[in-house]
Amino acid sequence: MGELVAGFDSKRRGSFRSWLMTCLRNLTIKDHHARRTLKRGGGWKFESLDSEAVEREMLAIQAAHLEHGPACDLILARCIWRSVARRMEEGRSAERVRLIRDLLPLVLFEKWPPPPFPTQQEMADKHDMTVVNLRGYFHHTLKGRVRKLFAEEILGPPDEADYLWHMLCRYGDAA
Repeated sequence: MGELVAGFDSKRRGSFRSWLMTCLRNLTIKDHHARRTLKRGGGWKFESLDSEAVEREMLAIQAAHLEHGPACDLILARCIWRSVARRMEEGRSAERVRLIRDLLPLVLFEKWPPPPFPTQQEMADKHDMTVVNLRGYFHHTLKGRVRKLFAEEILGPPDEADYLWHMLCRYGDAA
């Protein structure tokens, strides 16, 4: 700190307070940029793999008779799916989180699934909304956001994101 204060020259830099505020602002900006630098992992949120969950998934995948490569891809797709689910809930109200949790598994279906899944009317009633609003949110907002977040989580080319998405749609999100 002494070296920093020694660098102050009142004849060239004006008031000490202004100089100190500028130094602190620059320090804050540099720190912010350093945290966001990709080389240092900035902009990425690292997820830990639960080894027991991965092992349970491997056993379930083996029961589905998948070879090792596609099985690992499916595990990766499911880890990404869980991360996307967490990101979808961040900063949302409790009501919206309940809606997202109820609708998220249905996103993997090409169209609204038949019973035993709830009908659109039942889901709308449960969340105190109209069927039209539910359909709008589900088809135009939720599906698009989930697909976009899923693709953002993957560092590879778009066709890799498509492949992992189709694996998830085919085999589901839970082991």
